[in-house]
Amino acid sequence: MKRKHLLSPILLCILTLGWPLYSCREVGRVLPLEVSLDVLESDEPVVSVVSLGPEHRRTDSLPLPAEGRLTLSPDTTLYKELLLGYDEGRRLRRFVLRDRSWVEDLEADSLLPMPKKMINFNAVDVEGKHRILSDLSEAGPTVLVFAHPVSRQTLDSLRRDSLVRAYPQDSLRFVYMMLEVSSSVVRDELRRQRLKGIAFSDTLGIVSRMRAAYGLERSARVEAFVIDSLTQLHHLP
Repeated sequence: MKRKHLLSPILLCILTLGWPLYSCREVGRVLPLEVSLDVLESDEPVVSVVSLGPEHRRTDSLPLPAEGRLTLSPDTTLYKELLLGYDEGRRLRRFVLRDRSWVEDLEADSLLPMPKKMINFNAVDVEGKHRILSDLSEAGPTVLVFAHPVSRQTLDSLRRDSLVRAYPQDSLRFVYMMLEVSSSVVRDELRRQRLKGIAFSDTLGIVSRMRAAYGLERSARVEAFVIDSLTQLHHLP
């Protein structure tokens, strides 16, 4: 009976959680973050919150309060970085956990130095197939696309078509990297955006690692590179 009595507050806490990013204050891992957001230009006042940690990724869509102030209470044992996207993904704010405080990265929309040559990786794509980037690039010109970190938007059809026209027919392949832990969600995005190519989710952290390796940790845009036969990178503006 004593064991049941001791467990009941924890069980009650778990059952009453409304949003998985939140945890119980008595555990001592919660560090609240209050953010003031400016007036949205879009018709849908929704904030997308991407929570990142060494082994955990999560995306949530939250209604923006009328006063424009949003309070989050993420579990800091799981999440070390928060991306807040709003105004239909056109605006992004990044907060990083430093010394038990949430610190805003005021250069969240800037690029870090990018490599000039392809950085190879091998991983399982969203269809369950093992892929090696160097093998893909050896087979022909490859476009490596890093989707928007919040909205998961990629290159629009006009940009894709212009790239295809610049290369011999059927020789260009697209590789999509989406900062989304669920492979099924990424597959849905491929269908929604009518994308053809190979895609990777962040189930095992490969997308997060490659975003850092390619200097895109702070980027709030869709970023793409063409990899040529010499594994040189050509960043698309």
